[in-house]
Amino acid sequence: MTLEEAVEESHPERDDGRLSAAERKARRDDFDAWAAARNRMTEAQERADRYRYEQAKREAEARGLDKETPSRRPSQQRRPETFTRSYYRMTDDDRFRLVAGLLRDGASLRRAADLADVSTNEVARIWMLMRAEGRARR
Repeated sequence: MTLEEAVEESHPERDDGRLSAAERKARRDDFDAWAAARNRMTEAQERADRYRYEQAKREAEARGLDKETPSRRPSQQRRPETFTRSYYRMTDDDRFRLVAGLLRDGASLRRAADLADVSTNEVARIWMLMRAEGRARR
């Protein structure tokens, strides 16, 4: 890099920030090279996807499947159970312990009420009881 080029690069205010023709051409060439590489990469990815699709289609046809027949659903005994029913009912003591734990962990009154499915007044009552218990221990 010559001294004049270095001065031009480090002092853009000399030409009001305009790009020289050589700089414009260099940027355009860089962009064109990037765009060509991206197009090649995209085309290669599309070719690979098309090849995998064709292979899967051939395998499906070899197994006797075609587009008209719908795929079979998994049988009931192989399907994992997504929801197991629980008959547990939360007691008032459980709810108290849950809210107290949430408050000790730093949850806000509203957040604790939402998580424990109680009113904010109930959360405030539990917070007051916890505070009174803490003062009684002192």
